[in-house]
Amino acid sequence: MLTNREKQVLFAIEQYRLKNGYAPTYTELGNIVGLRSRSAVHKYVQRLLKKGCLRQHPNGLHRTLSLTLEGRFAISNLKTLPKVDPREEQAGLNPRKRRVSPC
Repeated sequence: MLTNREKQVLFAIEQYRLKNGYAPTYTELGNIVGLRSRSAVHKYVQRLLKKGCLRQHPNGLHRTLSLTLEGRFAISNLKTLPKVDPREEQAGLNPRKRRVSPC
């Protein structure tokens, strides 16, 4: 089961590839889906690779992300980017808790 944010990332990658012929950079992808941090984009991409919705060239070349059949099926009925619930967003990425020094 994909979260709305994961669907957003898949949809954005597919639309960008259709328009430009290659995948977006993490910065471009973040701008499209509203993530300011490249590391957050990286985490979502890694999740989607692990879930089998995305694939990347075996040599790890840049801009080689593409959707698998599972990824295409997951976004097959989407016309626009899905809305993301803030609670879902917070549950999706749990930042490490920072320790506050007593000083």
